[in-house]
Amino acid sequence: MDFDAFSRLMHIKVAPGAVFPNPGGGSSEIIGFGSGSLIYRRRNSRICVSLRDLYDAYAHFRGGNVSSTDLRQYHPSVFDSGAGGHSCNCTMLFILLKAIGAADRIKGEGVRGNPFWVTIAAT
Repeated sequence: MDFDAFSRLMHIKVAPGAVFPNPGGGSSEIIGFGSGSLIYRRRNSRICVSLRDLYDAYAHFRGGNVSSTDLRQYHPSVFDSGAGGHSCNCTMLFILLKAIGAADRIKGEGVRGNPFWVTIAAT
């Protein structure tokens, strides 16, 4: 899937106002899309993440397994709160991949040694 198809699927399958349960508890609410980004709320935080960054991670790990640890190492400025990104973007990517049918379920416990992870479809 190329970036345009990925972006179209996001706009079709991920509607503003949708609330997704987080694997570690709580939920994330989709606020909307703007300037190539997805805006969502996790707890009291409003988080904005580039669709291109999400797509690039999807494309990089497509056809294999990817964990939140892998994402933080791959692109810390997007996926690591300690490096200018936001760790919630990891689980949000997993949630979105499920929503568009690119992953079937989120596995792991979200703890050291057993992080959250998904298998991304090869297509």
